[in-house]
Amino acid sequence: MGQLWTRADWNDLIDRINGLAYEGCVIGDELEEVAEGHIWSVQDITDARDKLTEICSNAPGFSAETVKWTQEIIDELNDAITNCECNACPVAYVYMPDDTSSFTMTTFATMEELWDNEHAALVNETEGTDASSDASDEWTALNDLLSENPSQETVDARVDALNAAASLAWGYISGASTSRHNYDPLGDWLDPDQIHTSVPTPHTFEFGGTLYKQWRMCQTRATIRIEDVGCSIWPPYYTPYSTEYYFTGSPDGDFFFSGSYSVPYGEPNLFGRNADRGCGANFVGDGQCSDIQTCVDWLNANGHKYTVKITYETTELWSAGWPV
Repeated sequence: MGQLWTRADWNDLIDRINGLAYEGCVIGDELEEVAEGHIWSVQDITDARDKLTEICSNAPGFSAETVKWTQEIIDELNDAITNCECNACPVAYVYMPDDTSSFTMTTFATMEELWDNEHAALVNETEGTDASSDASDEWTALNDLLSENPSQETVDARVDALNAAASLAWGYISGASTSRHNYDPLGDWLDPDQIHTSVPTPHTFEFGGTLYKQWRMCQTRATIRIEDVGCSIWPPYYTPYSTEYYFTGSPDGDFFFSGSYSVPYGEPNLFGRNADRGCGANFVGDGQCSDIQTCVDWLNANGHKYTVKITYETTELWSAGWPV
């Protein structure tokens, strides 16, 4: 080793790793300083390397052998600390494979049964939408708070309120159900493992000789886009239309509904139309069931598909900065 490595030297290195939290890194449990009389071990080096790998997106491979203490080991650790880039948000779109299906038709014995089915309850629709509205309000309140140079305690309290509201909303969303033949719960399409929303963390930076502090956080939003086709008059005339539903992920990993966009008409917030068409067999008129079946057959024969597209977008949000 190129220098006599002391307990104070090692603890200084540990403090520098823990201090990366002040640069915006999320470090979790801090490394502990070593006590007087500590016997150095490979585990000491491994713990430091693991922590740097955890919190630095550009951590090196740490190739120096640990059979014995060498200057190369220390140089690697020092370089990793000096050049550490905090594990930033995975800023990207995640495109899930499209889910496509052919169109179908369900025939009910009577028009009354069809009517009853198409008016069956959308379980949790109202409760889930209302709870999501509360969670959206909490999300807005958190973002507004970060623009006011808040204390850590105040931020933590607001995050707790957001997580609680989102948890309630997700409970309704994930438990939504219906017996309607032509609607499905949107929560079935959502994967909470794709949520990378993080709690706001303070980050310091220097500008013009002044040290500033700002808050940074990650936000994940999911978009469920349903592309459908219907027959307008009758084949070969058809009408494509689509609906997008937006869900935001909380720091605790729960989705809540945060809006929708529909062309050409609106739909329920927690349920989306599926590929099934319906008719009542005792319809008295010009043959609605046969017309619907003709439409379904024509759509399928001409390659039209009911398609669900899901994307997860994670972005990094920064607050304003204030002099420290």
